[in-house]
Amino acid sequence: MTGFSEHMFSAAAGYYTGYRKPYPEKLFDLVRSSFNLDGSGDLLDVGCGTGQIAVPMSEDFASILGVDISTEMIASARNHALAVGISNVEFSVMPGEEIGSISGLYDLVTFGSSLHWMDISQTLELAAGLLRSGGGIALLDMRSIWGGSTDWEQAVVQVVQKWMGTERKAGLSTFQALTNPKIRYEDALETAGLDVFDSGSIETSYMVDIPFIIGHLYTTSYCNKQLLGSHAPTFEQELAFALEDIRPDGQFEWTPSAGYIFARK
Repeated sequence: MTGFSEHMFSAAAGYYTGYRKPYPEKLFDLVRSSFNLDGSGDLLDVGCGTGQIAVPMSEDFASILGVDISTEMIASARNHALAVGISNVEFSVMPGEEIGSISGLYDLVTFGSSLHWMDISQTLELAAGLLRSGGGIALLDMRSIWGGSTDWEQAVVQVVQKWMGTERKAGLSTFQALTNPKIRYEDALETAGLDVFDSGSIETSYMVDIPFIIGHLYTTSYCNKQLLGSHAPTFEQELAFALEDIRPDGQFEWTPSAGYIFARK
C-alpha cells in the first residue's frame, strides 16, 4: 500500500493548507513548556505534510527539518514557509522508515497524525537514535470528523459510508486493518528507550461551512477525492443536501480534540 499512500497524499496536498485546521496554540504551548524550548536547538518533523508543525514552531528552534513521503506535500510546505517568511526550515522527501540516513542530532522529533502510516517500532527506534541526550519525541494528532458525535458529523459519515463502504477506509485498505496490528505508541516509545511522561488531549472549537467540510474530507485517507473519482461532484451535492437539512445556514460548530503523547530520552 506504500506506493498508493504516497500517491494519495500527493493528491490531497492541494487541500491541506486550506482545509486542515491548525493545531491549537495551547498544544504548541504545552510542547514548548514540556520540552523547555527556548529558540535554540533542532527539530525533526517526520511526516510533516505541508508544515502544520514545522511552520508554527519555527521560532522555537534554531533549525528545523521536515520530511514527508509525498513530493507534492513537500512542495506545498516549502511554498507555505516561503509565503510567511520563514528561513530556518528545510523540507525533504523521505519516508519515515528512512530517517536513519539523516546526519546530525535533534532536540525534538515530532509526528503529526503520521506515525500510524509508518512502521511504528522501526521509525521510533530510528527517531530515538537521532535524539541528543535529554531530547524528546512528541506525537500529535487531531480528531477527524469521522468519530464525532454531533448530528452533522454523523450525517457526514453516513454519506461517506454510502459512497466508500461502511468500514472506514485508509487508502486502499481500512483503518481497522491499518491500526489493529500496530502496537501502542506508549509501548513502542518505551521499547525504543524513551520514558513517556505525559499524554492527553486539548479541546478546540471552530465554525466551519459546507465547502470547508468537503475540502477537509478530501485531505483524509477515508474520503480522498482520488477514491471518489468521477463520482466526486455527485458526492459533494448529496453531502451538501444532507448538511443543509440539518443547518439551513450551512454553518457548523466543530470541536475536534488535539491529542498528544510526550516522551524523553
